[in-house]
Amino acid sequence: MKTAKFQEAKLPHAPTMFKLLFFWKLLHPFFKNDALDGVLLKSQIAGAATTGAVAFCGQFEDGDPISPVNDISHILWGDEAFDEGELSLKYTGTAILLNQSAIFSWAFLHQVLFGRAQKRGEVEKSVLGGVLVAGIAYLVDYHLVPKRLKPGFEHHLTPRSLLVIYAVLALALGLGGKRRS
Repeated sequence: MKTAKFQEAKLPHAPTMFKLLFFWKLLHPFFKNDALDGVLLKSQIAGAATTGAVAFCGQFEDGDPISPVNDISHILWGDEAFDEGELSLKYTGTAILLNQSAIFSWAFLHQVLFGRAQKRGEVEKSVLGGVLVAGIAYLVDYHLVPKRLKPGFEHHLTPRSLLVIYAVLALALGLGGKRRS
């Protein structure tokens, strides 16, 4: 009877198991505490810095720091977000969460590619890596994703401000992680 029950038990599909093992082997080094802490720290710093840069550029260009930040929430709320100039949980809160999520993915990519250099204190390599990842972020944000997934702040900001925002992202990624003391 025990043999029959064992044979009836459903085992995971073999190819699926191999895929899981492959991805675990590939990603395992990045889920050690130091690497994960590095990504979390870097994404928090870069998220705050880029949101601040968006607000600063909005204030500098037309005296409105909130509208460009709220524009990011168009991903969830549609074009109505472009008309919101007031601080609100619905638009501003959503925008900050969306920006933080996107920044986490760029911080993860930077950590995978340049985390060791950053940890060893190789500032030049880490900052150049930040420039590379910020460049990839710009290409993805403005040339690969559909209009609905673009950041949106370009509705209120000039290309010069976009350059400032992505430069801030590059510096925050390059300088924002953990280094050995």
